[in-house]
Parts: sequence; C-alpha cells; structure tokens
Amino acid sequence: MKNLFLLIVYIFFLWPSLLFATTNNQTMGWYGFFNKTELTDNYSWWTETQLRYNFDDKAMGQTLVRTGLLRELEGRHKSQVGLLFAYIHTGLLKEHRFAFQHAMAYGGFMKSFSHRIRYELRSLEDQGSISNRFRYLLRYSGPQVFEGTKLIFWDEVFLNIDDNDNDYIDHLDRNRFFVGFRKNIAKLSLEFGYLNQWTPRESLKKMDHTFVVYMFF
Repeated sequence: MKNLFLLIVYIFFLWPSLLFATTNNQTMGWYGFFNKTELTDNYSWWTETQLRYNFDDKAMGQTLVRTGLLRELEGRHKSQVGLLFAYIHTGLLKEHRFAFQHAMAYGGFMKSFSHRIRYELRSLEDQGSISNRFRYLLRYSGPQVFEGTKLIFWDEVFLNIDDNDNDYIDHLDRNRFFVGFRKNIAKLSLEFGYLNQWTPRESLKKMDHTFVVYMFF
C-alpha cells in the first residue's frame, strides 16, 4: 500500500513538475478563416488562412494559407478526399506543403465522432530539404450546451516519417489537443477555445498554450 501511495504521488505531483521544469512554455493566439465553395454536387474548393500570434514575443509567429480540391465520396458514411497545397511563413523559413487527406464523419452511435487523415510532403525554400509527415485527427462534437452552441473536443497527432532529423523523439513531431465550443451565427460558424500544442524534441521540449478563434463560412 505504501509503494502504491508513493507511485500515485510520483505520477500526479512529481512527474509533471519534472516534465514542465524542462519545458519551454509559450502563450499563443491562433485566428483562422475557412471557406468551402461547392463547384458541383461532388466537388468543392477549400480555402483557409491562419494567423498565429506569439504573445510572449509580441509578434506574428506564423502565417499559413492552404487551398485545394475536395471530392465527396459515396458510401455508408459521409466522407471526402482532398488534394491540398499550403504555404507557411515562420520567421525566416518559408515552407511549401502538399497534402492528400481523407475525412469521414461516422454514423449510428458514433455520429458525434469524425476523423481526418492527412499525408504531407513538405519542402523548405532555399534548403532543398523534403520531408514526409503523417497526421491523424479525431474529433468529437458534443450536445448543445447553449442555444446554437456545441461542445467540441479534438486531438491530432503528427508523426515524422523520415529518419533525417535525429532531434525527433520516436518520430513524434507534435500533438495538439483542443477543447472549446462551436456556435452557429446565421451562415457563419465560430469555433473558439483552448488548444494545447506539445512539441517534444531531444534538444528542447515546447508547450504552446493557445487561444483559438476559427471562422467557417
């Protein structure tokens, strides 16, 4: 019993303090605008812009523009595939990112869940480096907590496929966990809440505490 008590103390008190003592914590604000325009019954065009502000540095940390073609798939569950291109500007780094994705909303007793799988081919300007990354997002859209407002949870894991960067820990690039709300206003939807981004590296572990506001129209 004594050993079990000591284990519980270590897990809930000592281990987190040791973890965060070696972690670089940052406060961020992410603002995004997302649009899906129907072209035909099966095809649509996706456009998004994200602005990621670093409150600690008092400067824009990253800008992202992503666009591409989506195709709805026939089947038991609502799903789609997409080919997307993104341009990301982070400080002095400029990245071109090509992606293939599959998204699906479940049905039946799992109707509150959806997922997105994304494979990315990433290229940095002026460096000639190309890397591959796999992303998996699982999303839960809960019941209404207020009129027209739903509770939202999602988690997305990023895995580096290549072995060309020894700083990664077991290929884990980062993990994002979001908790917040989605509110419909006329033809707009607002999604806002807290996002935790954990980026573990051998050289430095980083955690971003992020306030998120996304607009879908």
